[in-house]
Amino acid sequence: MQNSNPTNIETEEIKFFDRYYENEAYNPLGWRIRLHREVASLRKAAESNSLGKVLSLGCGDGQFELLLAP
Repeated sequence: MQNSNPTNIETEEIKFFDRYYENEAYNPLGWRIRLHREVASLRKAAESNSLGKVLSLGCGDGQFELLLAP
């Protein structure tokens, strides 16, 4: 990316995800398994089943945050 203005970044991001889904690189079951594994790892590191409050930065579809909810 030569030009780093927000419009160009957003355009490149959209192109990336268009190719990602078009090439079937996204696997819903694989994604779900990965999220569950990451939540289990996070809970283990926290040494508690409850993680308290979690801040979501809005960088996804919220599936991970929903798994963190009690």
